[in-house]
Amino acid sequence: MEQFGLVCRELRLPVTFQRRTIYEAVLSCCDHPSVEDVLKIARKRMPELSRVTVYRVLETLAQHGLILRASHRGGVVRYDVNIARHHHLVCTRCEQTFDLDDPGLDRLKLPDTRRHGFQIADFSVHFSGVCQACLRTATHPRRGAKRGGRNAAGRAPMRKTGRRKTLERSH
Repeated sequence: MEQFGLVCRELRLPVTFQRRTIYEAVLSCCDHPSVEDVLKIARKRMPELSRVTVYRVLETLAQHGLILRASHRGGVVRYDVNIARHHHLVCTRCEQTFDLDDPGLDRLKLPDTRRHGFQIADFSVHFSGVCQACLRTATHPRRGAKRGGRNAAGRAPMRKTGRRKTLERSH
């Protein structure tokens, strides 16, 4: 969190308790959390925290490159602390998102967009499909989670997504 404070000061962003708490909540997630996911975690430290504050802080962090804004199927905005270029696997059943590091995808030949008056600054690829847990539940419904890879509480299981480049781990 020390580096987070330094970067915020460099960007002239006040290092408020709310901003720090929300960033810590995002870091503690092992998936690509939504505003609701972050709110639930952050409220453990700050019960009075509002959804609007969480949304504004997340958007500010994304605008300044401290986290990534990742929108995929379902229209729910998700955030990602992995700020290095990477790609995503998105399960169409449970809506889990998994990081995919593939140097071959990083070397994709980008289309010539000059005739559209568009300059590509960056890109990422996301693949839609069915995750291992959902495939397992489809073949062995008694052994796995209920409906679409969800557990008994109706929530999708959390998974570690592997190597991440974050502010806290990039020094």
